Amino acid sequence: MILLDLFIYPLVLPLGNEQRFKIQIDWVGALLSMVMLFSFSLGLVKGNTWGWHSMIILSLFGLSFISLIVFILLESRLKSPMMDMRLFKNRNFVAAGCSLVLCNFFLGGMAVLIPTFLTRIHDESELHAALWITPYSFAVMISVIVTSLCVRRVNNKFLLSVGFILIGISYYLLSQMDLDRGYTELIIADIALGVGYGLVAATANILAVADFHGTRLTDSQSVANVLRQVGMVLAIAVFMTILANHITTAKQQTINDGKSRIARLNGPSKLRQRLIRLLNVKLATASNQVNGRNQQIQFHQIRISTKKVKAASQTAYQKRLKQIQVTNQLTSIKQIPVASRQRLKLIINQKVKRAAVEKTTLINRQLRRLIIHVKARLHHHLDRAFLTVYGNMVWLPFISLLGLPLFSFKKKNDRQKNRD
Repeated sequence: MILLDLFIYPLVLPLGNEQRFKIQIDWVGALLSMVMLFSFSLGLVKGNTWGWHSMIILSLFGLSFISLIVFILLESRLKSPMMDMRLFKNRNFVAAGCSLVLCNFFLGGMAVLIPTFLTRIHDESELHAALWITPYSFAVMISVIVTSLCVRRVNNKFLLSVGFILIGISYYLLSQMDLDRGYTELIIADIALGVGYGLVAATANILAVADFHGTRLTDSQSVANVLRQVGMVLAIAVFMTILANHITTAKQQTINDGKSRIARLNGPSKLRQRLIRLLNVKLATASNQVNGRNQQIQFHQIRISTKKVKAASQTAYQKRLKQIQVTNQLTSIKQIPVASRQRLKLIINQKVKRAAVEKTTLINRQLRRLIIHVKARLHHHLDRAFLTVYGNMVWLPFISLLGLPLFSFKKKNDRQKNRD
């Protein structure tokens, strides 16, 4: 495709007769914009890892804000600015920019969480996870093409409204889906989000540049591209932060469930304390990492050592000998016949071994059930931790409809006059 484009461009574009303008390069503005976007993006992406209240994150946001203020002041005074600030006096451009940020924010919410959700919680491979969200890509492709053809014939506010409503519906479906019953709900949500995104993005892209020509047209396209990336970065920061809080809550709920089951376990107190410590280590709430459905919780059978069994047998044997001595009023245990003592020792050893086997079998059975229960509860809580994020954000697409009055649609003749 690239080679074909390189061959076609010289035949289609007037590369030898194009009109040229001599303008100065705004090096300071370019540097300020790079500093602003770099510090802002890095702060958003690493905020959850480094801590939102850490000095480095606050410094990054402060640097980004200062760079933005200086950039606006500089661009407002230059004769040849990198960005014409008069773009933001156009209501359509401002509203279209906000729409692009929002629709890419919602897109990023799915692109960030769903692949991780499928691979870590439902044990899907990366390939299968990609295939399950493929319907979204086809929906976007078709929706963008159809919307671009209809944008001049259909009311633009209607297209934007339907787009945001479909995005809201998709988020609701994502928050309510149960993948243990199948992936139909995920596919429907993918398609709804793809169609909604295509309606909003295609309409907003056209409206963002519709009122401009020349250098302003180029500037508006560049700003629109930046705003799309800002929406994606915001999605990473917001959705991952909400998810981190939900994962912490999910792990704590699993620990509480496990502790209640451990308290009912038939076993020594040391074993219960050890299990609680192990549960706290495996599900450390200080970590927001998700290591898969099993969370590396494994079952290890408990075995009583032969040394302990012999010691218990000897203790029971000596206790029984003393009882016989007292009952028969003997002056010494040695007065009990050797054959009787040997037979008694054999019987006690068998009883102690049988009791030890029964006890370990019971404890191992309870431990196995405990591990199965903890894994099931962890899977359930982590599943809801991911999907509740969409439930927390489902209101935002519908609230976005309130921003539609920002658009100031003009008739074709009025738009032509504005360009001239």
